[in-house]
Amino acid sequence: MITYEELHQLFYCNNGILYNKINRSPTALEGATVGRYDIRGYLVTQIDKKTYLVHRIIWALYNGKWPNDLIDHINGIRDDNKIENLRDTSPTVNQQNRKNVKGYTKRGNKFRVRIMSNKKSVHIGYYNTEEEAHQAYLNAKDIYHKI
Repeated sequence: MITYEELHQLFYCNNGILYNKINRSPTALEGATVGRYDIRGYLVTQIDKKTYLVHRIIWALYNGKWPNDLIDHINGIRDDNKIENLRDTSPTVNQQNRKNVKGYTKRGNKFRVRIMSNKKSVHIGYYNTEEEAHQAYLNAKDIYHKI
């Protein structure tokens, strides 16, 4: 893995955008923005034929070291790499920050709400409409997933 010192020689960051400090290749010129989108919507770049996530590089540049775990985009926007939107966190907290979770399944003519807490499924209840079920899930998320 590339060191923080090497990262600092290659890149600088301004307002969540990564730039090349030097000409890294004929297509990665000094002053150019760094990153292309991968299939998941994250910005990535290559250094010595190894692919790196841009948000991890930015976090490392600001913190002087590589993150211990996952870097979570707090607002859920995968290419918003402003440092105030990035945090080093566990996979569990990262999953709890997902925005597209419904939180319910259809059971007969009712909607069952469950949420994961401490690696256990917690039954919240049954609801008549999808809207009620989703709101119950969001309320439970405030209780069980304090971020």
